[in-house]
Amino acid sequence: MSEGVPRIRVPVFEDQVALAVEALRGGHLVTGPHLERLAQALAERFGRRHVVLASSAFAALFATLKALGVEGRAVALPGASTCFAMPNAVRAAGGRVEWRDVEPDTASLPPPSPEGAAGVVVAPDHFGRVARICGQALPPDVTLIEDAAQAFLSVRPGPAAAAATILSFYPTKIANGAGGGAVLTDDDALAARVGRLVDSSGQSTPETTARHNLSLCNLHAAVLLGTLRRMDEIERGLMLAHRRLAAAAERAGLRVMPAGPGDRPTRMILFAESEAHRDRLIGHFGEHAVQAARELLLLADDGDAPRLPVACRLVACTLSVPLFPLMTEAETSAVERSILTAGAVAA
Repeated sequence: MSEGVPRIRVPVFEDQVALAVEALRGGHLVTGPHLERLAQALAERFGRRHVVLASSAFAALFATLKALGVEGRAVALPGASTCFAMPNAVRAAGGRVEWRDVEPDTASLPPPSPEGAAGVVVAPDHFGRVARICGQALPPDVTLIEDAAQAFLSVRPGPAAAAATILSFYPTKIANGAGGGAVLTDDDALAARVGRLVDSSGQSTPETTARHNLSLCNLHAAVLLGTLRRMDEIERGLMLAHRRLAAAAERAGLRVMPAGPGDRPTRMILFAESEAHRDRLIGHFGEHAVQAARELLLLADDGDAPRLPVACRLVACTLSVPLFPLMTEAETSAVERSILTAGAVAA
């Protein structure tokens, strides 16, 4: 505790180490049996017919967009998010980004209006809160991609409104695979196209469409299988800490980003009254040796900002305090105390 409470800490479990050693000793670094075991485990967990593993969530999203044929087409994205992976993937796939404003409680896209329904839409489940659009029936001319990089615990099992759901296994995400990503889909043709795009190892004849070396390494699959063994423990600890810290925020008069039924928040997001208030709150937590930070970035250019008032406000007025799997009692208590006193920080 002498160095304070970090914004996030990645746990390392003996299950991860044991399976990584198993892969190493078997010589299964790039290819091997853990890949098939992982794909089957994910298909069973989420109730989807197909799982395509990739080297990262960016690679999974890029390949999905490419497989959907977005070249030259508009792809709707939220004006605010936590990184630039979504617009970078759209542009890499040859698509044109169409910025849309977000919902204030989820920072994600609302269901499409009838006049702007057509096209491909990428909706992120920010901080473990499933975007409302992902739970609703959509017009037939809307193709939805659910970006669940931050929502492994919240993804609804079974048939989905989204044509594809993207997962991330980056270490700071809940499902730590030391890197990697996946595409979940029930669409046979889409799964086949994505699978060919991410893996060029089986190519033996010339093809007119470029294929890529974006497949997941077996060693990473082994690490993730170890994480999956501890997922119940991770979820239980995360939810206990979130409920405790959310209760402290309520007592302090601070608003917390709400969670819907079945959502499993992966970040503790607080709302400030203004950008200046947010910065004062971050300073307050720092004085208490608790790392707080902004989470959202404005992805759109400054010229598009006037059309995105909700996104701009969320970027300016939200911050996160530590919430991560297996927080110790001392860490949770320290964050709780700092939240309780944050109510006195002038707005």
